[in-house]
Amino acid sequence: MPERALGIETITAYGMTADVLEDYGDAVASSGTFTFNDHSEGITACDPWVARGRRTHNSFDWEVSRPEPEPSETCFRNSDGEPVLCPIECVDLGIKAFIAERLALLVPVLRAKGAEGFELLDEPPKFQGDIFCYTGQCLCKTIEGSDLMHPFDWLANTNGGQYPANCFACSCGKRWFLDDPKRGKWYPVGDDEAWSGLLEFNGFPMELMHFHPSKRPFALYLVRNLRSEGFVPLPLAH
Repeated sequence: MPERALGIETITAYGMTADVLEDYGDAVASSGTFTFNDHSEGITACDPWVARGRRTHNSFDWEVSRPEPEPSETCFRNSDGEPVLCPIECVDLGIKAFIAERLALLVPVLRAKGAEGFELLDEPPKFQGDIFCYTGQCLCKTIEGSDLMHPFDWLANTNGGQYPANCFACSCGKRWFLDDPKRGKWYPVGDDEAWSGLLEFNGFPMELMHFHPSKRPFALYLVRNLRSEGFVPLPLAH
């Protein structure tokens, strides 16, 4: 499942399972587990969740919460004493919103599978076809200076788009990623794992990336690889 920020950029959704669906017609209930990464602390946490949905027209509005733990278990609680999925309020709300959003889309799947449950993979399509290798003159200065007013002509330099979307490998060996198509800004990629993932999933970043804090010029690396080197990532400012 692609990582997605949850209230704070360095805390991201990592996995979700739905174990059961109780169907009452105009009301439904479900439960499962949710896994998230805290890249600042370098930890992965997994918590149970429960949700109840009420029909509104052709869909359901979901209310998500953390179940009361067993006496032998501990969990974080809010100021009202209710168990929460994360002690940081904006992240707790982000997790609940993420689960509710996914459940709203997946009720038909849950109803079909019933008590069998499923794991949410939610993978984007992988790149299909031949990759065009650019062999012309170095275009790095053009790419670095491009923006919405002066966009890099990706189609012309990939033989009409024969390359994973939002990615470009220059003839000099430098690799570029269009981080935000709405801004038209390209960034170099210095991480082999990050680049392989971008190529595999057609330019869709499956994992959080960030600039390496001690290497110049700036280039993007997987946050988990930065963390393994001892760097604590900060939110990426655009």
